[in-house]
Amino acid sequence: MPAKPLNDAKTPGEAGPLFKDWRVDGLRKYPRSRLLLSSADQGWATLSAELRSHSAGRIVSIEQQSVEVVIALAATDGAVRRIGAGRQEQTRPDAGTIWLVPTGVGPEEIVIEAAMPQTLHLFLPIQQFDSLADQYNLGKSLVRSVQYVGGVNDELIRQVGNFNSE
Repeated sequence: MPAKPLNDAKTPGEAGPLFKDWRVDGLRKYPRSRLLLSSADQGWATLSAELRSHSAGRIVSIEQQSVEVVIALAATDGAVRRIGAGRQEQTRPDAGTIWLVPTGVGPEEIVIEAAMPQTLHLFLPIQQFDSLADQYNLGKSLVRSVQYVGGVNDELIRQVGNFNSE
């Protein structure tokens, strides 16, 4: 069954993606998860969103081309362990728990102890960070300021995730 598109937050007819391949990171990274909803058919140029259901198990991924923001939309009984960017971390997901994955992490391993029925994945192309840096006269290394970290509780990111999942 094809995934249903998410509600569009931009007007039709705007420019296409900033980098032609940045939207495939979710498909490459999570080939065994169930895709529930997707923004793929929305024509968004600055954000790709996927609502996924993850079974318990292990995920090994290669380096991705976009910054990923993951938001657990429901609590789960098991922990999520991640190894990447020279770090090892363990988080017990509650609704609203956030994980950040910058570009350049290289191989990443994720172990999910209990099924996660609703997880929102937001993918931002690195060119979007360059565009913001130009717009606000900031340094071009803005994308490098995103850290590999999990268990984040940030109200603004959570609100963006809630908007995209409605």
